Amino acid sequence: MLELSHLNIGISDGGRGVEPILTDIELTVEAGQAVGLVGETGTGKSLLVQTIGGLVDHPIVAEGAIRLDGRDLLAMELDELRKILGRELAILMGGGRSRLNPLERVGNQIARVALDHDESLDRKDAYDRAVELIRRVGIPDPEIRAQSYPHELSGGMCQRVVIAMSLVNRPRFLVTDDPTTGLDVTVARQVLDDFNSLIEDSGLGLLIATGDLGIVAQYCDRVAVLSGGRLTENADVKTFFENPEHEYSKRLLEVTELDRARAAGDKGGGNGSGE
Repeated sequence: MLELSHLNIGISDGGRGVEPILTDIELTVEAGQAVGLVGETGTGKSLLVQTIGGLVDHPIVAEGAIRLDGRDLLAMELDELRKILGRELAILMGGGRSRLNPLERVGNQIARVALDHDESLDRKDAYDRAVELIRRVGIPDPEIRAQSYPHELSGGMCQRVVIAMSLVNRPRFLVTDDPTTGLDVTVARQVLDDFNSLIEDSGLGLLIATGDLGIVAQYCDRVAVLSGGRLTENADVKTFFENPEHEYSKRLLEVTELDRARAAGDKGGGNGSGE
């Protein structure tokens, strides 16, 4: 179980206090469960993901608890936390190319992450695992692409490499922030289907922060809604889409339906010239 308990995140103002950003966040992700974290841009989804992964530093401060099977990650020393992150708990962010070392071949980068967390692997096994994951995330010619540098790959391929890197140690929990950014619809669906298979086959727990309610509807078991610095709704998917309780949730769903209607009109409307 991944559990956020009374989690407060804010910005320190130089000793005079802390300006709150997210307040009293309570959220649980069970093994074998997918939870969608939704909200408009600027509601704090990315900040929450980064905080769970220990990716924030001063002046961002966090209080409360982030527990993984009862162990409070916020209370851990950095060395102890590093043993868990990337192995038991992996963090996956968007912006693939910016998260890769431009001077190292991508296959070696993925293999190095495996070696850092699994002393039983030798270099060949780690590299073979990297190539297999490159294949699994839908990159063609994985043996060749593993030898590429990031600048030799498209932005979408770089994002798929980052996804492979997050999965290389077979984590029990995956926390993601818009993981399919930069991917075309077909590849995005393939990646999400792969997450779904991991949930079913190995009991992966998934927290996915996204602004795409379509992803939530198709791939998640529960929905958590961020608004005004708080979780305003936490419900199972069916209840959320059929009978949301909070006014903000209702507005999100209305905007989503409007966007879908506009997209359908754009596809079917043509340009009025008969061409």
